[in-house]
Amino acid sequence: MEAKPKPKLYLAGPEVFLPDALEHANRQRALCEQYGFLPLHPIDNGVNLQDRNVESLVQVYETIRVYRTDVRRLLTRFQSEDLFWALKIYLGDIKYIHECDIVVANCNPFRGALIDDGTAYELGFGNALGKPSYGYLQEALPVVQSIIKRYPCTIRADGIPIDQDGYLVTDDFGVSINLMMECGMLFSGGRLIEGSFEDCLREIRKDLDSGRLQLSKT
Repeated sequence: MEAKPKPKLYLAGPEVFLPDALEHANRQRALCEQYGFLPLHPIDNGVNLQDRNVESLVQVYETIRVYRTDVRRLLTRFQSEDLFWALKIYLGDIKYIHECDIVVANCNPFRGALIDDGTAYELGFGNALGKPSYGYLQEALPVVQSIIKRYPCTIRADGIPIDQDGYLVTDDFGVSINLMMECGMLFSGGRLIEGSFEDCLREIRKDLDSGRLQLSKT
C-alpha cells in the first residue's frame, strides 16, 4: 500500500531575521519531520540573491499567476535596483504558500506589540487560497493586555487605554492577536495555539489524525 504524502507546512514567521536563522530553520525542519510533515521554510524558497535573471522569476510566476500585472515588465523595470531582491523573495514565498497544505505562523510579537506584518500578510494570502492556517503564541493574553504590556499607552480618565500614537486600545473581542487573523484561522479549519512551535505541530497532527482537520485532495 502506497504511503500517504506528508502534509506540506509553510512556516511563516520572522525567524529569518534571527542571528542563527539557519540553525533555527534546521531545528524547525527536524520537528516537522518528527511529526510527519514536510516543511516549506522561507529560507529554502530557492531565491538566489546573486542572480538578476528576470526570465527565471517569470517562470516562477507562471506556476502561480495571481496578478494581472505584466510581471516581466515589472521585474525588468527594477532589475538593477535593490527592490529586485524584494520582488524575488516575495515571489518565492508566495509560491511556497501556493504549494503548501497548511500555513503555520509564528504569532509572537515582533518589533512591537503584535505579530510580524509579513507573517500577517502570508496568513491572509493563505486564507484567500483556502489554506488551513494555525498560529502559535507563547503567551495568549487578551490582545488589549498584550498591547498595554508591550507598547507605550496611557489610561484616560474614563479608564480607556490610548496608545502613544493617539489610537484607542479597545480591540477587546476575545482574541489574542488581531481578530482578522485569529478568526481567519478558525474559518479556515485551524486555530491559534498557546505554546511553542512544537506544541503547534503536535496539535495539527492531532487534528489530522482525529479527522477534525480535513485537507483538500486537490
